Amino acid sequence: MSEPVEVHGATPSAHQPPDRLAWRVRLKSHPVGRTWFRIAVGVIGAVLIIAAPLTGWLPGPGGIPLFLAGMAVLASEFMWAKRLRRLLLRYVHIYLLWPSKRRRLFWVAFFVGLGLLWWVSLVIVGVPGWIPEPVTTWLRFLPGVR
Repeated sequence: MSEPVEVHGATPSAHQPPDRLAWRVRLKSHPVGRTWFRIAVGVIGAVLIIAAPLTGWLPGPGGIPLFLAGMAVLASEFMWAKRLRRLLLRYVHIYLLWPSKRRRLFWVAFFVGLGLLWWVSLVIVGVPGWIPEPVTTWLRFLPGVR
């Protein structure tokens, strides 16, 4: 692999290592090029993140890989995304250190909380009209749901 190339002003901070891609270094060394590059990275990352919930219903992993790819794209250029990615990875590492019993309890609590949130939304808003009639009949048996 070639040595990293560093151009004056191409790296935003001293904490980031120099870029290894020469074309990106040349592009980021010019103020206009850096601006358009950041806009392009932001748009591509946002499109991937927005596409994630839209493809979440598809079989397979759905939108999870798209969300992670969008965060990776944004983290390549924006420090807030890099910090968020590091924070999430730290929490994943902590979660993986938990014993299996505590992990199961976490997921039970998570889904119970999700169910309670869903029930509260049904109590406040009511059953949506797009839900099939047999399911609507069943949901009306829940307390407070109209």
